[in-house]
Amino acid sequence: MSLNLSAVCIRQPMVRLIAATLAALLLAAETFPSAAQDAIRIVAVVNDEMISGFDLDQRIRLITGGGNLPNSAEQRKRLATQVLRSMIDERLQLQEAKRLNIRVEPKGLEEAYARIEQQKHVPSGQLAGAAESPRG
Repeated sequence: MSLNLSAVCIRQPMVRLIAATLAALLLAAETFPSAAQDAIRIVAVVNDEMISGFDLDQRIRLITGGGNLPNSAEQRKRLATQVLRSMIDERLQLQEAKRLNIRVEPKGLEEAYARIEQQKHVPSGQLAGAAESPRG
């Protein structure tokens, strides 16, 4: 029986790297438990799609950051129910549009973003950037 030393030499550093990464993640989760839990906390399920606490928090931050609303913990708490309902309605609308094979052309989307940004006095491009950011 022969032993391939090059494979063993390569695997040991990889195992150490994986172990160190897992340890760092566990330490971060223990250091910031509420942030880690909020990111994975499911606040709603719309058919088969989840809305996470992170998604909700990001939407609230977008609303409070783009308007004349104070960005305080109290204000975010008051907005949470209304914003969540809006997000659920959006998911239902998107699911129905997908079911009906309704598509939106990029030009129409850009025009809608520009119109909303102008109405809400939001800097140009901010809505499109927020919409394209990854979701949890």
